[in-house]
Amino acid sequence: MTSEQGLVTPEAVRLDLPQATVGSRGIAILVDWFVQFMLLFAFLFGFGLFSRDLPGTAGWVGASILIVLTFLIWFGYPIGLETVWRGRTLGKRLLGLRVVTVEGGPITFRHAAIRGALGLVDFLLTFGVAAVVSSLVSKRNQRLGDFVAGTVVLRERTGADAATAHTFT
Repeated sequence: MTSEQGLVTPEAVRLDLPQATVGSRGIAILVDWFVQFMLLFAFLFGFGLFSRDLPGTAGWVGASILIVLTFLIWFGYPIGLETVWRGRTLGKRLLGLRVVTVEGGPITFRHAAIRGALGLVDFLLTFGVAAVVSSLVSKRNQRLGDFVAGTVVLRERTGADAATAHTFT
């Protein structure tokens, strides 16, 4: 649930964290894609060296392993990290972003898997145009994967002053 002041959790706690913009999310995904490319390159290089030592293996075995590794890197990386790191990937962590549910709670594997699956539409099928347009026109800067998963990306680190404690008398 959102209010004029920010995100309100089911426990009626108001979160005054700003929502991530298209720019910060774009930089975060570029960092993640760089890491994924490096992982894929390392695995392909290592697999190429390893497969030369196995001359008796069929070609389909190598192709199957490459397909599975590619799938795990492109889908497993964001889904796994967002699940284990409570809504963060390396790029999001670097930029101080976190994915939470629209209620303000931590995301689960289901949320991360839906976001990852819709990434096909957001980024691959439309070359990122759908992600940018939906982020720009939505009230909470959500891409299609966020709409379907029920999530929003918040900026945890800001240039704002540190919060101060209030006392009641």
